[in-house]
Amino acid sequence: MSNPSQNGRVCLAARRIRFSPRNAISALLQQVRGRGADWADIQQYVSAVATAGATPKCEDQAGKRVLLLGLSPFPYCFKIEGLLGRALRERGFSIVGVANQQTASFARGYYRDAHGFEVVQLEDFASFSWRREIQDIADDAVARAERDFGYLKSFNYRGVPLGIHSLATLSAMVPDGRLEIGSANRGILKSLMVRSMMLLEASLGMAESLRPVKMLGVEKGTVGTCESFYAALKSNIDYVQWTGCHEPNSIMLKRY
Repeated sequence: MSNPSQNGRVCLAARRIRFSPRNAISALLQQVRGRGADWADIQQYVSAVATAGATPKCEDQAGKRVLLLGLSPFPYCFKIEGLLGRALRERGFSIVGVANQQTASFARGYYRDAHGFEVVQLEDFASFSWRREIQDIADDAVARAERDFGYLKSFNYRGVPLGIHSLATLSAMVPDGRLEIGSANRGILKSLMVRSMMLLEASLGMAESLRPVKMLGVEKGTVGTCESFYAALKSNIDYVQWTGCHEPNSIMLKRY
């Protein structure tokens, strides 16, 4: 983006904060359907990016492929990641945006329509041959957690501590953050654990299928985002987390 005025307009569009749809965490097990304001924001962003002109579209090749992980329905994150992807594409990388069932409509708008990135859906890489076994594992884990809460904190699946991430996600759904495993939330906890294990399998399948050199996403450890982090580490793929910074107009990057 060589034109300073065009670059400024794109950055301004990115800084216009639209937070997540309400109750994004509580709606984790559902597809988020954006409101009219969400679609208006996407269109405004697409128009702003168009003023900067198209960046060269690099030939897709595994040795230069970077995955943008749009796994949380936060429009501001999609904007930041889109600009990062655009900068990487200008430097010769091919960019693929990754959505899940919850965020597919946002990824199509902020990734595909604005920047022309290919978009894939994480669940498409899942193998349903594991589903029955995973459900049994979750049933057993939740039953044991009712007797021993500490068991779930140390629960691992394929060497990944998905139990603690499931508890952290459930805690975010509770107004005061205090957890007790009982009839009121047993079903939600099981659903979170099943989803987390399935998404770990999908993330591992995606890493094997697409073979990226890097995966990039916002720093967030809830169910739906943590699985791709562990899949990258298990697959020896560089994982770059970005997060907010104490300096203005800045972000921080962490590479694993």
